[in-house]
Amino acid sequence: MKLLYAIKPFLQSTLLMFFLLLGSFNYAQEVVDNIESQYKKTTQNTPERFLMAGKYAQTLFYNDQKEKAFNILRQNIAFSVNYEDGQYASFLYAIIAINHYLEKNYQASDNNILKAVYYSERTNNNNAKGYVKYAQGWLSVRKNKEAEGVKFFIDALKYYDKSPSSTVTLTRLASVYTELTSIYANQND
Repeated sequence: MKLLYAIKPFLQSTLLMFFLLLGSFNYAQEVVDNIESQYKKTTQNTPERFLMAGKYAQTLFYNDQKEKAFNILRQNIAFSVNYEDGQYASFLYAIIAINHYLEKNYQASDNNILKAVYYSERTNNNNAKGYVKYAQGWLSVRKNKEAEGVKFFIDALKYYDKSPSSTVTLTRLASVYTELTSIYANQND
């Protein structure tokens, strides 16, 4: 009987953790399913699909469906490069560059960020240009090139300041400020 009382707290906490993890998994899968549904509602090879592909691929990637994320990005990149406006290809190439870096495929990351830069030079869309600068900064910081990263982040902020105000722009601004805050916090350590 003493043993039962001794392990009761352990069993309770184990059960609680099990149900919390199960709930987290279910929620994460709901998010993936919701974004997948939105993605599938868009028409193939359209700007709306390209923008949704980035969001969908990031959601898949961070929910451990990495190969599917890479496939979505590759498929959409193949069509986006045919658009005269480079904003869609630049956006998708920037995402795939970051994902390759996270997978420790550094050569693919470097190649894709160069393609993102190439296509960002073929658009007038400041939000797309800002996102590529953000990606360059993000990659630079992870390569321990913080000064270079700060320069890219400042360039990203300049482009975002010229962009129309939107939820996307504000979210991207917040990401840049988070990165800059992290860099400055590390310098004070």
